[in-house]
Amino acid sequence: MKLFILFIVFFICFNCNAQLIIDSTVVKKYNEAYLKIKKEYRDNIDSFSSHKEYKQLVKSLVFFTEYKTDTLNIEDYKRAEYDNIKIGIGDIFIDSAGIMVPAKIDSTRYLSEEERSIYLPILLCGGTIYKDTLMIGVGLWGGFTNKIIDGKVFSFYQTDYDKYDSVYSFILEGRKFQRITVNTTTVRLTINTSNYKIGETIYGEAELQTDPFYYFKPYFFKNGYIKQRFRIKYFFKLELVAPPSEIHF
Repeated sequence: MKLFILFIVFFICFNCNAQLIIDSTVVKKYNEAYLKIKKEYRDNIDSFSSHKEYKQLVKSLVFFTEYKTDTLNIEDYKRAEYDNIKIGIGDIFIDSAGIMVPAKIDSTRYLSEEERSIYLPILLCGGTIYKDTLMIGVGLWGGFTNKIIDGKVFSFYQTDYDKYDSVYSFILEGRKFQRITVNTTTVRLTINTSNYKIGETIYGEAELQTDPFYYFKPYFFKNGYIKQRFRIKYFFKLELVAPPSEIHF
C-alpha cells in the first residue's frame, strides 16, 4: 500500500528546482550518521533485520537530522488560554511523515541540538524506476516525494488525508480540500550513483522545504487556521523495486 501511494503521484509535476548531485561519498556519510542514531533504535532495526517477516522493511531506511514545522501565523496562537495543555502524547507529536518528534506548545516542532546529534529513524520509504524516471518517497499516507528525470529533481509534499473534512488549502480564501499536494523546494538531493537499477540499493541525503499552506482544523488558533511549512533534512538508503503491476502508465 505504501508503494501504491507513491505511484499514484507519479504523474504530478512541478517546476524543477534542483539538479541531482551524484557523489559516492554519501555512502560513507550515511554509515557515519547511522552510527549516531540512539543505540536502542539501532538495536530495534537490527532485530527487524533478523526477522523473516520484517527484514524487508529495513532494506529501505530513512532517518532525519532535522524535521521542523514553521508556524507562520504564531501570533494567532491563544497562549493564555492553553498554556497548560500538552500536544500529542506527552511532549511527543507524531507528525504526518510518521515520525515522533518533540512538540512545543506553540506548534513549532523542532529537534534540539542534542537530538540532532542522535537522529530519529523512520522505516517508511520506497523507490522505483519507470523508464527515465526515478521516484523516491518518504512517509506513509502523506509524505515527501522526489521525482528525478534526466538528473533534474521535482519535489512535492502530500498531506495526510482527512476522511471527514476539507481542511487544507493553498491560499487563505481559496477552496479547501481533504488532501493537497504542496510544491516543495529541493535545497539539495545527493545519491551515490547514476547507474541505478531495479533490485539495487542506493544511498543519499536530502534537504527539502515546502511552500506555505493552510490547515483549517487547529485547536489553539484564534482565527481557525495554521499557516505552516515543513523543513527537513535526512539520510536514506532504499532498495529500488519494480512498479506495482496494477499501476498503468
